[in-house]
Amino acid sequence: MITQMIKDGYGSKKGLLRYQLHRGFGMLGRYDTFKPKPETSFTRLVFVCAGNICRSPFAEVVAQGKGLSAVSIGLSTRGGDPANPVALAVASERGIPLAQHRSSRVEDFEPQAGDWFVCMEPQQAEKIQVLFPGFPTILLGMCMERPRRPFIPDPFGKSAAYFARCFSWIEMGVETLNDFRATAG
Repeated sequence: MITQMIKDGYGSKKGLLRYQLHRGFGMLGRYDTFKPKPETSFTRLVFVCAGNICRSPFAEVVAQGKGLSAVSIGLSTRGGDPANPVALAVASERGIPLAQHRSSRVEDFEPQAGDWFVCMEPQQAEKIQVLFPGFPTILLGMCMERPRRPFIPDPFGKSAAYFARCFSWIEMGVETLNDFRATAG
């Protein structure tokens, strides 16, 4: 029972440890530079994850559903891949269509003025800052108030219950960005 709770809540024991580690770093302020800045605004959100087949495409479509301009890219994808089948099914249950999605490579991406890069993991945010210096880069999980989640783990290869949990965190973060846009604009 406890093992299943860990799998559904954190993906694995390793996931639980990574959550605790990143949460601790976040509480110490290590990721404060990846919070949205009230003095800046965005015209487009660029959601970033590893393969661009689970987290970032889900975030993209959720944001678009709120009237936000959004795209998604992957840091380690070959490009052209459809959404992960479990992501597709869990997103569909939530009314989020991912069937038309095809992964996009960071190497093929051209940023525009007003882009905000929204990453799922600290390492991704650090890489984006190197690839696209001068563009605001934030962690989606640092947008949430309670609890802040600087690391939204990759659900690839995990259970549908874990996908649903990750997608709930993504929805909370996107909702906060939508609220941020409303107060900044």
